[in-house]
Amino acid sequence: MALTSGTELGPYKIVSLLGAGGMGEVYRATDSKLGRDVALKVILQEFAQDAQLMARFQREAQVLASLNHTNIASIYDLGESGGVSALVMELVEGPTLAERIKEGAIPIEEALPIAKQIAEALEYAHEHGIIHRDLKPANIKLTHDGKVKVLDFGLAKPLPDDASAHNISNSPTLSMAATKAGIILGTAAYMSPEQARGKTLDKRTDIWAFGVMLYEMLTGQRPFCGETMTETLAAIIEEEPQWEAIPAKARLLLQRCLEKDPKRRLRDIGDAMPLLESAALPGLVAPPPARRQWLWPSIAAVLLAALALLSFAHFREAAPAAEPTRFSIPPPEEAAFVSGPPWGSPLAVSPDGRRIVFVAAGKDGKRRLWVRPLDSLADQPLVGTEGASAPFWSPESKWIAFFANGKIMRVAATGGEAQTLCQCQSGGGGGTWNQDNVILFSPAVAGASGLFRVPAAGGAPLAVTTLDSANGEIGHVWPVFLPDGQHFLYNINGGDRSGIYVGDLNSTKRLRLLPLDEISTLGYALPGYLLYVRGRVLFAQAFDAKRLSLADDPIRVLEGVENAGPGSAAFSVSSSGVLVYWGGAVPRSEQLTWVRRNGMRIATVGPPGAYFHFSLSPDERRVAVTRYEPGEGGLHTAIWLLDVLRGMSTKFTFEWGAGMPVWSPDASHIVFASSREGPPALYQRPTSGPVGQDEVLVKGGDNHPTDWSPDGRTIVYEVLDAKTRNDLWLLSLSGQRKSVPLIRSPFNETGGRISPDGRWMAYASDESGRDEMYVTNYPEPRGKWRVSPEGGTQAEWRRDGRELFYRAPDRKVMAVPIKSGANFDAGTPQALFEIPPDVGPWLQGGVDQREYAVSSDGQRFLIGVKVGEESSAPLTVVVNWTAGLRRD
Repeated sequence: MALTSGTELGPYKIVSLLGAGGMGEVYRATDSKLGRDVALKVILQEFAQDAQLMARFQREAQVLASLNHTNIASIYDLGESGGVSALVMELVEGPTLAERIKEGAIPIEEALPIAKQIAEALEYAHEHGIIHRDLKPANIKLTHDGKVKVLDFGLAKPLPDDASAHNISNSPTLSMAATKAGIILGTAAYMSPEQARGKTLDKRTDIWAFGVMLYEMLTGQRPFCGETMTETLAAIIEEEPQWEAIPAKARLLLQRCLEKDPKRRLRDIGDAMPLLESAALPGLVAPPPARRQWLWPSIAAVLLAALALLSFAHFREAAPAAEPTRFSIPPPEEAAFVSGPPWGSPLAVSPDGRRIVFVAAGKDGKRRLWVRPLDSLADQPLVGTEGASAPFWSPESKWIAFFANGKIMRVAATGGEAQTLCQCQSGGGGGTWNQDNVILFSPAVAGASGLFRVPAAGGAPLAVTTLDSANGEIGHVWPVFLPDGQHFLYNINGGDRSGIYVGDLNSTKRLRLLPLDEISTLGYALPGYLLYVRGRVLFAQAFDAKRLSLADDPIRVLEGVENAGPGSAAFSVSSSGVLVYWGGAVPRSEQLTWVRRNGMRIATVGPPGAYFHFSLSPDERRVAVTRYEPGEGGLHTAIWLLDVLRGMSTKFTFEWGAGMPVWSPDASHIVFASSREGPPALYQRPTSGPVGQDEVLVKGGDNHPTDWSPDGRTIVYEVLDAKTRNDLWLLSLSGQRKSVPLIRSPFNETGGRISPDGRWMAYASDESGRDEMYVTNYPEPRGKWRVSPEGGTQAEWRRDGRELFYRAPDRKVMAVPIKSGANFDAGTPQALFEIPPDVGPWLQGGVDQREYAVSSDGQRFLIGVKVGEESSAPLTVVVNWTAGLRRD
């Protein structure tokens, strides 16, 4: 948006461009009203159009403008003119401290007065409840008259425990704006150890950065540095500065500022003042204690002998191996890491090990991609990636491909417009990108397909592998290219053939490397390791990528990897030796709540729980809920029954992976899906009596029940098919219990619900490009009527058949009047109420998952209301992770 000289923005006339920042360009301008020069930071249009961000930005600018101190650059105004928003700041002439340090070390008599003014600015800000968080020499200006000005409090944050900050504690800080703009929050070399680990920060992080700057002023060198960002962070966490390079009389001050444990660090920057003043006094260094001169020859002889022995031993030893370094990354502000359907790892580290892309959901509940440089605390959301899952990088670490909304897409790691590469089933089964710009992917979220290739620029997918359905194969998923770009690792899912295989782009031949019943996301890392997860344990096994052979036994790398379902192991590894994994989230609870048609809450049902699908019994006395709960290897699902009147809850299933309950018309049985023996199969169980009376109804494939016919004779269920995607089938419960397809097409059909009179069935289909609600004849689908004008899922009928309900894309429950008669006659849908946005984070993929239930008279609705917060483990980054393997 570069502005030319002479451009006027309100009373400000542009003179020249001074530079560019994360949120826009900075110009020298003249204030025509007051006749003074100012610095004008023109905010990029993409951020200025975000009303919520600009409101927060304005509130925090007002707070920071209240910092009236001679050593803090002032903020004058935040205005808008002609659609351009700008921050008006004090124009500070002179070089930055970074420019001064480039000339060489600063003499102590010059450095200490500079440090004193910086400390005074920080003390004032801290007293007013503000921490800077991005102190570095580039943010310090040195005026020509000897004044010091601290700049760029744009990343500042209120102190959480400071009473003076209470008047702004209800307002998000500028750090949120900075995060969205992609500004580096704390250059790596100046981060405190707690900042590098992603922990909660207080004013002591500024004290650390102050110490780093003073060290650099006095020596001309940074105390912690490395060739890469990860080496720099490792040095901050583990290494000590070269104290002998510091003048003795300033050493105590720096040691107090650079304590790695914040509890032992200076608590207040004001405590540095006496040390600064003492260091500035001449002749302060105490003389060494008197020595007995006659001891020195003897001591010297002993030392020389010892040094000789040590030298001999030292040069015979090999250099010690580098140790793995770990640090943590918390989720973005007002967002949470997410995984679980659609499947796939929710994170990926770039091949060069410099950045991580991950899936996180904001307060609006939308999943999108974020990018985090490892030398920064800034998380940048990528616009246009809503609904994303299973991201993967281009080999040069510049692009990110991902699955979203039935497509494979790509976006630049630095942001920009997302591009569609090809169509793909919702969720996808993983992808990989080679140096010849070929993308290899699985198009089906639950497998049910071979692998396909597509050019990285987009085009028509071509089949690479084919399912051997006759021998039980039901999916090829989670491919990973090997270094030659021709061979690849992938999972085959299906009975005796399940395992990890090697495939070839130029051949149909394949090689089974490892039998593995549990589908896992895969990884390959130099110098030659295959990585996979069993349960929540990450394993590595030596693998020769040229000979395509495994060696030795698998090594346990670490435990506690999130593994929410098939192929959802949350880990990634780079070719540069960086491993990233996530420990998962503890789902927040929902309280099942009755509401009226206008959304007014009237009663609760049962205890809160991590529910994501529920079904009201026909007699309205019980609710069957699918609930997440901890188990071996991570979170699992089980079905519980909640008593509507008494509020009691009883566990209904005890095996792994049960869910999606559907009641029989007389409430005597429940049919449900269970993954206890592989892909979801259908089981039936009585709702009373002893446990263990499960009856298998449908086995093989990927099946989920959606309804039970009013006459009790038929079950409607979904089947994921390799060719026709999600279809609706009928299972007869009489005679030979045959299954027949009801609606089978190239599109996804979900959530079939039979009308109370047994004449019609409502269902959702994405044949128009998005889910819409349709009604067809039952049990013979002759006609078809679309009843949702703007999208819909999750159909429910009123008991008398006079209304059909569904959930619209904006989360509103809609009611459609239905006239009884020989022909289907639907009225105009009317919005009733909105389901709370924090409900239903698990609602992804093609299966029918319910967020509401309706009473028989259609006057009350059962919904989930958020209770408490979801707690999320941070991402863990392990630099030089293979060093740990050598010790095993």
